[in-house]
Amino acid sequence: MSLEIRCEQLDGYFLVQAQGEFTLDGGKRAVEQGIRTAIRSGSTRILYDIRKVRGLDLDQASVTSRFTIGVHASQMLPQGVWMAVLVSKEQFDDYKFVETVVRNRGRRMKTTPDEDAAIAWLVRPPS
Repeated sequence: MSLEIRCEQLDGYFLVQAQGEFTLDGGKRAVEQGIRTAIRSGSTRILYDIRKVRGLDLDQASVTSRFTIGVHASQMLPQGVWMAVLVSKEQFDDYKFVETVVRNRGRRMKTTPDEDAAIAWLVRPPS
């Protein structure tokens, strides 16, 4: 089973929910599709929920795969678009690395297992 995404415009942000089994190619396609759909809707704030994606734990997804996804996300995110990635507590430590990869390329991203914190970060006024 590949990754499937569901997208929805909510008040103040665009929600992308992914589920299924992670593969590097499928992950890259899901990142692209979610970001492009959000941008086409006119949104500059994206909440990308990956809590239901299987195969993302440290023992399943290599550092190289996580780095590649981070680079790809940073290439897809235009300047001025913020993305919060909602992860499970089990995924959190592993995916702070992806946040660092994206932020080191000049893009705004936050990774957290706390949905309220992710939304609060997204809807705050730009600094």
